[in-house]
Amino acid sequence: MSSKKIKEHLLLSCEQQIMQKYIIVQDKIKGIVASLDDATKSSAGDKHETARAMLQLDREQAGERLVEIEKTLEVLHKINLTKTATHAHLGSLVTTNKGNFFLSISLGVLTLPKHILLLYWLTNTNRQIVIWQASWRQFFF
Repeated sequence: MSSKKIKEHLLLSCEQQIMQKYIIVQDKIKGIVASLDDATKSSAGDKHETARAMLQLDREQAGERLVEIEKTLEVLHKINLTKTATHAHLGSLVTTNKGNFFLSISLGVLTLPKHILLLYWLTNTNRQIVIWQASWRQFFF
């Protein structure tokens, strides 16, 4: 399998996994909103207020998770698989003495036929390490 085909497959796999998470969180928010509507119809005193407060907190947390997922999707959409460079960058497929790395988002290990890859997110700290060692043939994480 060519490097380009591997990267295309990895990018598609990443997007599918993130979209699954997105749908799950959206469904959770819909369920919370429905529960909030039901709780509004009830008037059971303190228990009612506590239940509403807990549902509202769950709604806020799910909303924050949705924003994180949307940011991750933005990163995925920035990946240009046709870009070539002399250094590692977003969308690079890097082979090292420690394994194969697709520099994209952190999703853990993905296995393809004849390939085991670690999906790796470039943060500011590790980006400096990767760029500093970009001209070397081997990387040490």
